[in-house]
Amino acid sequence: GNYYSWGGKMLRKISKVQNLKAYASRRGILDSRKNAIAKLKVGADMAAINANLEGPGAKTYLVGLRGQTANIVRVSGGPVKQWSLRAKGLDKACNQWGSAWSFK
Repeated sequence: GNYYSWGGKMLRKISKVQNLKAYASRRGILDSRKNAIAKLKVGADMAAINANLEGPGAKTYLVGLRGQTANIVRVSGGPVKQWSLRAKGLDKACNQWGSAWSFK
């Protein structure tokens, strides 16, 4: 499968993670500058979903919360594309690591 990470400005994707060599430390692992796929803001935590949000057929999206904004990023079925939705009434814990797993 694919592994996605976001670190402040860049969204990164590592394809076929299960086929990569394992390392005992961070030394020797992939150069993170080579796997950037988009410059955008996602949030404190991300969850991947497969859904039909735009029309014909399901695509893969990452959903993350940043403050009171839900960020949705399409990562399959076309170029990377982002939408932002304002959210109201969220618990303060929604801006912390692990918060994406609080929702269904």
